[in-house]
Amino acid sequence: MNIKKRINDNIKKLNRECGQYKNSSVVIFGTASCGNMAYETFKSSGEKIEAFIDNNQEKNNRIIADNIKCYLPEKFISEAAEPFIYIIAAGNHLYDILKKQVKDLLEKYNKKGSVFTFNEYVISQNFDRIKNVYKYLSDKKSKQIYEQIILARLINCTDGFKDIFEPVQYFCLPEFSQSGMADEIFADCGAYVGDTIEKYLFYCGYLFKKIYAFEPVEQAFQALNTRAARLKKEWGLKDDQIECINKGVGDIDKKLYLAEGTIDIGGSLIKESYSDGNSECEVCSIDKTIDGKIDFIKADIEGYELKMLKGAEKHIKTYKPKIAVCIYHSPSDLFTIAEYIKKLVPEYKMKLRHHSTCFYESVLYCYI
Repeated sequence: MNIKKRINDNIKKLNRECGQYKNSSVVIFGTASCGNMAYETFKSSGEKIEAFIDNNQEKNNRIIADNIKCYLPEKFISEAAEPFIYIIAAGNHLYDILKKQVKDLLEKYNKKGSVFTFNEYVISQNFDRIKNVYKYLSDKKSKQIYEQIILARLINCTDGFKDIFEPVQYFCLPEFSQSGMADEIFADCGAYVGDTIEKYLFYCGYLFKKIYAFEPVEQAFQALNTRAARLKKEWGLKDDQIECINKGVGDIDKKLYLAEGTIDIGGSLIKESYSDGNSECEVCSIDKTIDGKIDFIKADIEGYELKMLKGAEKHIKTYKPKIAVCIYHSPSDLFTIAEYIKKLVPEYKMKLRHHSTCFYESVLYCYI
């Protein structure tokens, strides 16, 4: 069975299931990073969110976001007075386990409702938009990669990623790996510890004017500064050619909250609302921070990519920079980011590459 047919069959099945309770409110199973992304996605799309549920006893009866409480799954489902759409928003390895838990509880207490993974629900409810983004992609390889990513998320299987894996993230296309121009300006959004700017120096052959490196996590920022100092010395650069900025990048300048990653600091999330353990961080927009042109924008900022693009609207419209932006953090990124960029600059060519053998590191490349 070809990929297109498998995708269409899955979408038809999911739409039938969604149709049973299409006017029901959403309950999000998960309060960690995936749950936060689900919350932000549904909030922006106007879905009514009834509650969070989580197996963590410490989260029970606590407010997670915007006065929405979290409950233990059995307590919430046993007392549910109406059908809900339950969204599993956790690590992919937990999808099947948590779906079964909810379905078993619905059966145990004779309650109605439907259960979907975050990927299943968002993709099935926005499939027309996904088909439209497919048309934006300018080469056959990109379209094949897009199909494989969509199918993998629908069936929760990573087997196909080994067939589409591409090395050299951010610099795999000729348009992004050619030696730079002496006046090129590069904005690295989510610079982490400086790994990408070091690769950039290699691929641009040190022909560039300036690098802006944005990183909000203090521990990563210190490492970024250390690497930047070494690179300036090794490459004989002027001190102001690499400017490290201890801020996140978003749509406007403001103070927000940072939930640092539990596995590594690279997975830290910028959040609109406070939760226990969060720290304050500053967020800035590219349009307000950088005067003059930008030639190349790279962004891997844990689901904040669309807001970054909105905060760079003037630069993108005016200078039409090359853009390498991650679209894997939320299933909605698979269509909203390409839609927004195409709206700003309809003439952009778009290609998609996938740089891992799991669900991470899908990058959309845009250029004139």
